[in-house]
Amino acid sequence: MEVHSCTHGLCNLISKAKEILNELEGLLGDVTNAIQTTDGNLLALSDLDFDVELNEQVQLRRARKRALSSHILKNCGAFLFFLSL
Repeated sequence: MEVHSCTHGLCNLISKAKEILNELEGLLGDVTNAIQTTDGNLLALSDLDFDVELNEQVQLRRARKRALSSHILKNCGAFLFFLSL
């Protein structure tokens, strides 16, 4: 049963980490919008590369998060299946 509670605890921690990442992603979007609103046309004209880089970073984080979620779900499922035998 110790392995089961460790696995369950790990799954809970991973779930909380995913929630935090989602919150941070939303905050990043809020900050980006605030900067764009504050700087207006200057940001749009002078920092196009920044916006592209920021979007690439968000896409990379999302891809990593999906890969991590898939890996974790597969491993948690395998542990739970093993424990049910």
